[in-house]
Amino acid sequence: MLLAAYFVVTAIGVGSDWLELELINRVTEAQAAVTQAQLDATDARQNLIGILQLLIYLATGIMFIIWFRRAYRNLVAWGTESLRFEAGWTVGGWLVPFLNLVRPKQIMNDLWRATDPELPVQPGIAWKQVRVPLLVHAWWLLFLLSLAVGVVASNLRGEASTLEEFGSASIVTLLSDALILPAAVLAFLVVNQITQRQRERAKQRSSADLEVPDQ
Repeated sequence: MLLAAYFVVTAIGVGSDWLELELINRVTEAQAAVTQAQLDATDARQNLIGILQLLIYLATGIMFIIWFRRAYRNLVAWGTESLRFEAGWTVGGWLVPFLNLVRPKQIMNDLWRATDPELPVQPGIAWKQVRVPLLVHAWWLLFLLSLAVGVVASNLRGEASTLEEFGSASIVTLLSDALILPAAVLAFLVVNQITQRQRERAKQRSSADLEVPDQ
């Protein structure tokens, strides 16, 4: 739900970014064509959307990490052999500089592999051979790319002092928001599919536990 809300607000942000860019272009061509009231309204709209994006992003990030940790702890509870990381890395992996560029993705890879419903109930280390799909790789790539472009956009806006610089910042902001949209969709799909795979895996294990051996 939070990912969906973030997608909707960001989609609105893309439209707002486009309107801002058009306004800047109009000012560049003929300043008399734009009133101060229009400029103030654009700033207020952009600030409001930015605040909403930030709040929903923080809420989504917190809930995502909670889900991430619980899903990984399921692997531990199931006795999955040869896990590469302790469960604490599901939180710490996002916080350590530079390591956070790879560790969450490594854990997500293991989550996908170890929850493959086609694995036997006691897979040993066979889960390590499960292929990680393009979906997971694309999600992580777009997530990192959107973050990087977002940082650049924020810096450009903070340092902009001329109309041309504001125009450049607006273009990069538009690009950042546009990248977030597919990243949010892929994140939704990854979360949903891993959750479904874990539910199926839990059913398999429950059925196996209920089986009565032949006498």
